[in-house]
Amino acid sequence: AIAKLYGDRFVPEKPNFFKTKTKNAQEAHEAVRPTDFFRTPESLKGKLDDEQWRLYDLVWKRAMACQMENALLDQTGMDITDQNGKHVLRATGSVIAFAGFIKVYREGLDDGAIDELDDGVLPEVTQGEKLDLKNLMPEQHFTEPPPRFSEATLVKSLEELGIGRPSTYASIISVIQDRGYVRQDKKRFFPEDVGLIVSKFLTEHFSQYVDYGFTANMEDELDAIARGEKQWKPVLRDFWKPFHTLVEDKIVSVKKSDVTSERTGEICPTCKQGELIIRLGKYGRFKGCSRYPECKHIENLPREGETAPAAPVKPEGTGVTCPQCHKNELMKRVSRRGKIFYGCAGYPTCSYAVWDKPIAKPCPKCQWPIITEKETKRQGTIMKCPSCEWQDPPAPEGAKTGYRKFAKKAPAAKAKAAKAKKAPAKKSGTRKAKSA
Repeated sequence: AIAKLYGDRFVPEKPNFFKTKTKNAQEAHEAVRPTDFFRTPESLKGKLDDEQWRLYDLVWKRAMACQMENALLDQTGMDITDQNGKHVLRATGSVIAFAGFIKVYREGLDDGAIDELDDGVLPEVTQGEKLDLKNLMPEQHFTEPPPRFSEATLVKSLEELGIGRPSTYASIISVIQDRGYVRQDKKRFFPEDVGLIVSKFLTEHFSQYVDYGFTANMEDELDAIARGEKQWKPVLRDFWKPFHTLVEDKIVSVKKSDVTSERTGEICPTCKQGELIIRLGKYGRFKGCSRYPECKHIENLPREGETAPAAPVKPEGTGVTCPQCHKNELMKRVSRRGKIFYGCAGYPTCSYAVWDKPIAKPCPKCQWPIITEKETKRQGTIMKCPSCEWQDPPAPEGAKTGYRKFAKKAPAAKAKAAKAKKAPAKKSGTRKAKSA
């Protein structure tokens, strides 16, 4: 099929065989492959639905490419001088001398990454050829850190380190997101504040247990137990005794503040006396004065992968009167997390606020003095009432309705909660359950 579809040169001298990448992988079946390689994806268009065709296209291309000849790339350099020979511009790049398997499939494009062949392809020129200057773009390049992990590159790295196996990779990726250690942005993983703190704590206090080699060696020992080559009790005993001792020691010797705070050596710009300390708060990491609560200076810090938080923005008027106090104007403001909201200019006397842009128009259902405008991906521009469940256009069936308000307890509710907290607990008629 390769020879007929692409030519004899694309057929290797010997069939390509591949060894298992993942050590001790439980491979219970052979690879998924087309039943007939002459049944090309193009020949099945219109006979399969879109999802079926895309799946078959992927399987066919990967299976075909893995049996084709290797690609050949020429590394090329080009020196360009001006007429006087004073300035030299050099360009380097790759030129595909023979496409090989690349003619069918390039794995690097699976997760949206930029393949190295997409950049730096140079045109064909001859020695001494005169070129016309079309544009001159002075650019400065800096050494950049390695690209962030995607799901595919993370699995590839775990395979190389000998950590996990195919049956556990999906669980690993799920756990680090469910626990809030990382977030995905444009198919790339970025560490969250909690993840950075946990990583710092483990590497400083449990370094031998988060070492790549420890995890790989532990998996080897567990596999040896499964094969009957080792007894499980001695293996677990060797791990547990020193680990348990270390945990008991860290519980006593390490404070939470030792992990969640970091000295910067910077002087507080407000009081000129305290030192700025990086702390982990409810809304992420921030810089605060060491003299708190005497000095309440705070600077928000950006999350990994985000730009620095904007400087304080002067509130903007909306021309809409606050529907709660009926005196002041609703002002456009920016929250500590950098999100725009609209609050009463009479704050803190009046604490009324809404997340979406207010409009001076009464709700047609409950006659609340204002409605709000919001842009959504699903429905476009929608109008909502901050007081009732009215919405135009109506919410899709099954979707949540109503308006997400600022979660603040009313003074009466706070007093009631405080009173209940102080009141002595009454004896109940329930009996104690016996321990199992």
